[in-house]
Amino acid sequence: MHRKMIANILLMILITALSACTGGGDNLSDPESLTRRQCGHCHMFEGGFRKTGPSLQGLFGRIPKISGVPYAIWDEKSLDEWIKNPTKIKPTTTMAMPGIRSAEKRAVIIEYLKQL
Repeated sequence: MHRKMIANILLMILITALSACTGGGDNLSDPESLTRRQCGHCHMFEGGFRKTGPSLQGLFGRIPKISGVPYAIWDEKSLDEWIKNPTKIKPTTTMAMPGIRSAEKRAVIIEYLKQL
């Protein structure tokens, strides 16, 4: 079981690194495509389905299900902070990504998440 966890973490790091390499061509005018490219490796966008992370459908306005996260609700501010640097918010998170540094990209992703 320990080996499987390590393998999953390494896979997520590899996927994140590869995503970062292609991130320069992100089209900010296509929120769905941007969000799916940035988040779709680990998250589904339809309810009831789960990959490594939970489905993002209905996330906006919902109470976080992650213990130890200092937010009462997922809103613009909390999502922006979380997406920017999840390990700063919760160092033990299994969300193995360095975060999205671009405030503009984060804003586009959050607007898309509001629609799900």
